Amino acid sequence: MPVQIRPFVRGDRDQLAALVNAHVAAVVPNVSVSVQALMSQLERVPGEFIVDPWVTARSTLVAVQRDRLVAAAHLLRLRGRRGRRRDLPRLRRDPVVGVVATSPVLAGLGRGR
Repeated sequence: MPVQIRPFVRGDRDQLAALVNAHVAAVVPNVSVSVQALMSQLERVPGEFIVDPWVTARSTLVAVQRDRLVAAAHLLRLRGRRGRRRDLPRLRRDPVVGVVATSPVLAGLGRGR
């Protein structure tokens, strides 16, 4: 079955939270992130004074297979530093930082679950 990559929509929030919590639980047992906390991290974080002022764009992409969210990537485009050469490709001038979470289903490890 093919995987569809598309932008995150609010209807994905419960599946995204479950995916993130599966990763969190693998590192810190009995800890989870609420849906509200996760959604607030996908938006601007004014209290984050180190990274947030450098962010010029945010985008969250999800991978869906058989109506199930199997992976997600949260990308942040950072403002380039002053004095950088203008002839560099745009991606090199404005770095992108991403956080990716995947399901074992995407890797073919969880088939039949």
